[in-house]
Amino acid sequence: EYSDYVAYIALVSGKKEEILKKAGRLTPSPMLLYVRGLVAFEKGNKDEAVKNFTECLKKNPSLSFLVMDKLEEASFEAGKYGEVEKLYEELLEKEPQNPEIITGFANVLAKKGKMREAVDVLEKHAEGVSSLPLLSRRLLISLETDKERALELAGELAKKVMESKKYRCKVCGNEEKEYPLRCSRCGSLLSYIRVWE
Repeated sequence: EYSDYVAYIALVSGKKEEILKKAGRLTPSPMLLYVRGLVAFEKGNKDEAVKNFTECLKKNPSLSFLVMDKLEEASFEAGKYGEVEKLYEELLEKEPQNPEIITGFANVLAKKGKMREAVDVLEKHAEGVSSLPLLSRRLLISLETDKERALELAGELAKKVMESKKYRCKVCGNEEKEYPLRCSRCGSLLSYIRVWE
């Protein structure tokens, strides 16, 4: 897709804003929306960043590993943190086994003091994801007994999910530990998806 190529050039060139201006009114791919969100975020336009990051994730929830941290930060700064909870609910419907979405949603709920809801999210979704059950159980117990420890464990769980990452090219199957913009084997641009061990 041409807009993916534009997003790739914008990311590797370091001239994101210039390239986006030249790209004009391209129909944006999820990656181009991500780059637009980054530019808005860097310029301090948090509302625009939230809009682009949200649209990116609605089109492709599997990009949550790239987008969610910035989206949460921009939402908080724009006073739209409540919208993050709604977005997580939508994303979880589309990708109920995505560890980043599961832990991110539980984290947001815990931070908002909605401990029972955080427990429900983890109980419902974490069991089927190999990297989550043990730590999720510890978090569930803490949510019921020690709120401070629960917040610590929620952060630890999110960190564990981020550390157990692997990416696979959709075109040739090549696997990498870091997210590459271009496949070293087949040369495809922005073709990697997150896979779970």
